[in-house]
Amino acid sequence: GLFAQPYDQGTQTILQDLRELKAQGFNTLRFLSNVTELEGGAMGVGVKKYPDGQGRLVLPLEPPYIPDVSVNPIFWFHCNSILEVCSLAKSLDMKVLLEPFMNKSMLQGNAADPQLADHVSLLEAFATFIHTHQVTNLLGYELFGEPTFVDWASSPVHTKAQICELARSWNQALKQNDPDHLTTIGCVQIDDVFKEGWDPLLLEVDFASVHPYPNVSYYEYQADPATFMANAYDRFLSLITWYDKYLTKPYILSETGLQCQDPFSY
Repeated sequence: GLFAQPYDQGTQTILQDLRELKAQGFNTLRFLSNVTELEGGAMGVGVKKYPDGQGRLVLPLEPPYIPDVSVNPIFWFHCNSILEVCSLAKSLDMKVLLEPFMNKSMLQGNAADPQLADHVSLLEAFATFIHTHQVTNLLGYELFGEPTFVDWASSPVHTKAQICELARSWNQALKQNDPDHLTTIGCVQIDDVFKEGWDPLLLEVDFASVHPYPNVSYYEYQADPATFMANAYDRFLSLITWYDKYLTKPYILSETGLQCQDPFSY
């Protein structure tokens, strides 16, 4: 994060990281904010301790959501930290896919529940901040990263109708206050289309943000350690073909990776 280093070095550290990404051919940064969860489900902003970056504090993120240092210094800090990273990326002609808040408490209830109104207010205030500051290199907002996995671990889980209402409430909070930018949601392969899955084709978002990974199999590894990764890669390519064939919305591969070591060697 911006303040993982001593305060006077954080900006230059991130700028150097972005330069290295740019040199490798990347033109977009997927930026996950430093919002985390406090005990009881409230949101907090995680920061490193000044001046050496050792240790961590979680500062409560509470209303009123006014990005003024004299009114709400924590929200001011959060908004301006994100704004500075976007500005650094813009200086290198890079786009930003931004996940401004992600907290499992956003899924603990339904769109009409009073306890979730605070999250909508937070999104509205943040979108207003971004729109006011004319962040032109923002590729879009990612409403939530991989909510399917979080929802599966919750009780009770949401129905498809409840999922759509939650996503609609977040999307509208952003769009009504920042109509210039797109919205998406983090998707987890074909799992989203099944029960309790957050299917991007059903949700009120502009495009899908998919996170495909090669699915390695221990059984294939036991059969032939020399070919199991090739089989996983073939399935990975088949998954991309599936996206191309069945996703009727635009999509972006915003998260993926290949293992650089044998996952079963231990």
